[in-house]
Amino acid sequence: MNPLKEDEGRWTMDIRALEKTLTPEVKMIIISNPHNPVGRSWSAVELRELGEFCLEKNILILSDEIHCDLILPGCKHTPIASLSEKIAEITVTCTAPSKTFNLAGLSTSSLIISNPVLRKYFNSKIGRLHIGYGNIFGTEASVAAYSSGDEWLDELMAYIEGNVKLVTDYCADSIPEIVPVKPEATYMIWLDCRKLGMSGKELQEFFTARAGVGLNEGSSFGQGGEGFMRMNLGTNRKRITKALEKIEGAVSQIRTKNHTEAE
Repeated sequence: MNPLKEDEGRWTMDIRALEKTLTPEVKMIIISNPHNPVGRSWSAVELRELGEFCLEKNILILSDEIHCDLILPGCKHTPIASLSEKIAEITVTCTAPSKTFNLAGLSTSSLIISNPVLRKYFNSKIGRLHIGYGNIFGTEASVAAYSSGDEWLDELMAYIEGNVKLVTDYCADSIPEIVPVKPEATYMIWLDCRKLGMSGKELQEFFTARAGVGLNEGSSFGQGGEGFMRMNLGTNRKRITKALEKIEGAVSQIRTKNHTEAE
């Protein structure tokens, strides 16, 4: 695992650190594009740097682009395989309609492999395991989603943008101890809770037992996630507001306790 770099609330890839820790045994790098949980939609410049690095080191890229349709207004998704034919030759791109159109139960996804040798090898392995045949329901749902879902998706992302603003504004006004990292993609928001001064385990206990809100604790996503929580915004604003009110109530109890102890 190669942790991201954080600079004033913005997260970036750390290619220099990757080069230092890389061992000869590494044959493939897995990337999340867009990134979950920090919500970055990687720029072409960042992805090209990674692609050129992998070409130099003869490393394959497995690009998880399952959130590629969930791009917030004003941002852009760049498939890493689109940057050059050479980068496409070492890239396996993974996509699915499941996140965007809530079709996870239909167990349908797609892999895009430009390199014919790599594609033949993959198909051979999938064939031996008998897991590459898909199902008619998932196939038809995928065709319908990608053919006729543009208008719905535009409305979805506008709504999620409103949810992001709700959380950002609410925390700024009422829970300054929690600083949301504004996402560029996905329906997740990365909450910086380090001002609360709690460990990951303590944060999980605080949110679930004291606030009564179920979020994902940051360290479960790897090194660098300590002190953060991931919140899912793929729901209605009434529910998000209720969650924020419960979090505010729990944090205010800490404020009161700290104030009393200070006296």
